[in-house]
Amino acid sequence: MIDDTHRLARKAILILKSYDLRVTILTKAGIRAQRDWDLLGKGDAFATTLTLLSPEDSLIWEPYAALPA
Repeated sequence: MIDDTHRLARKAILILKSYDLRVTILTKAGIRAQRDWDLLGKGDAFATTLTLLSPEDSLIWEPYAALPA
């Protein structure tokens, strides 16, 4: 992944923080996203989404999301 090499997400967070802006991260990256948690503070948010292989399970957990391909 490009972010593994260039750390673009981390650089973007640092730029936003340098302007005293809040950061909201929504990711499917799982454990990889933990590496930037040290940059988050009060007022920032982190969230992740579910990825399910079963269309039936997807409809239960994320009823308005696109179904898995």
